Amino acid sequence: MIAMIWKTFVLRVVSAVGGIAFLYSASWFDEPSLVGAVATVQSLMMCLAVISIFGANTALTREAAIKEDEGRDDLWGCCSVSVIVGLVLGLMVLSLSFSYPMIFDSIWVMKLLPYFLLSLIPVSLGFLFSGYLKGVGKPASAVIQENGAISLLASLIVALLWVGGFRDPIILGVAFFISSMFFVVLGFLMVGIGGSVSVKSGIIFFAKSRDYFLSGVSDYLYVNFVVVISAIYLGSSDAGILKISERLALLVSFSLVVVNAIYGKFFSSLYHQESFEELGKRYRQSIGVGILLGGPFSFFLIFFPGELLSIFGYESGDWVVRIMAFANLINVLCGSVVLFLNMTSSHVFVRNASVAIAFAGAIGVWLAMREGLLAVSLVLASVILVKNIVMLFKVLDRFGLGFVTGRRSVGS
Repeated sequence: MIAMIWKTFVLRVVSAVGGIAFLYSASWFDEPSLVGAVATVQSLMMCLAVISIFGANTALTREAAIKEDEGRDDLWGCCSVSVIVGLVLGLMVLSLSFSYPMIFDSIWVMKLLPYFLLSLIPVSLGFLFSGYLKGVGKPASAVIQENGAISLLASLIVALLWVGGFRDPIILGVAFFISSMFFVVLGFLMVGIGGSVSVKSGIIFFAKSRDYFLSGVSDYLYVNFVVVISAIYLGSSDAGILKISERLALLVSFSLVVVNAIYGKFFSSLYHQESFEELGKRYRQSIGVGILLGGPFSFFLIFFPGELLSIFGYESGDWVVRIMAFANLINVLCGSVVLFLNMTSSHVFVRNASVAIAFAGAIGVWLAMREGLLAVSLVLASVILVKNIVMLFKVLDRFGLGFVTGRRSVGS
């Protein structure tokens, strides 16, 4: 178990650095708005990817942990539906971008958007592969399939092209597309050949996954959507600061991704075996691992935000980084509470609470846009804090205080 945790931890660190490194590579070019433009198109593409998988990645983790043999058929069905949905969404957004070319203040958003839309389907498939691999007990392989690894390879490709004399910012989009294609091929090799492909079964599985999709609205989709809206109302520069702050803050909570990759399988299987004592032990263990791995990063983000932002060419935004780092630190202290509830048959509660919090947060963001970037970051942090506290109270309500403290465990 320790070897698995450290292997996954190292890969996740590399993956987390990849997301930051790609934005850093955009700062090499003599284009002031380029970092913000890259942050905007990448966030827009990620929004579409989250929509196109409809929460099936989390459902695949749960199902594969329970019935590994049938999980691969579910995976291929989900992949077929995701490709269709991704094509439709990508073409719709591309068409709208041609119809409203001046909606963003940076011309580079329009120039880079087609390349990132080409990456939409590979990124979506990577999410699905990751969910399945977590369920079959391959957390390190699952981490490789997530967006950070794609960004890391893309930044290396940009560096090679830069050294080779290619200084056109378009290489950022080309590099990201090439990287996404590499990892989707690697994903097929990791999952292995076998099973059947059925669009119909994929649609049925997507319908069952809707609770997981809605529970993710106030997390991955929500943050990326706010970055896109910030680019429209506040400008690409502020969107860039928000995206970089969010990426840096993920260095604190990235430990939860490590925990999710390892412990999701245990949460699901132990709950269905009604091994509540062991389930409680694993939950408490996951919190400790998250604090150990993510805590040290919060120190640097809270006390040295300006130095970190200056790397990307920004001279302001210190408090945005501090606010996002603090929110993610609380996220770590609460543990992988959302995943735990999703894996223990509380996904309906997670869905309802997430939608309510996201709706309130959307109103808050709309009002905060008038006050500026700092106000927007406060709303985002509030959404993270409220959601984690609500979910933690649900765990306490179902399993009791002893389940979290370790004095006793109660099944529910």
